[in-house]
Amino acid sequence: MVFKVLLQWDSEENAWTATVPELNDICTFGADEEEALAMAKDMIVGYLEASAKVGSEPTTPVRLPRVVEVTI
Repeated sequence: MVFKVLLQWDSEENAWTATVPELNDICTFGADEEEALAMAKDMIVGYLEASAKVGSEPTTPVRLPRVVEVTI
């Protein structure tokens, strides 16, 4: 399975956050991007396992925002 993970720097927490929009915006963090992605993979596996145990559909279709550059 493939999931999109949004990585953002959180200056208040001094960490990278990793959010998975398709899984109800579950979120984790790491000291750097690599750690945040590793944490996200573990979180996704746990979320899918928990969803399977309760028999719920884990994913929600999401249209992600686009970031575009504007030249002025």
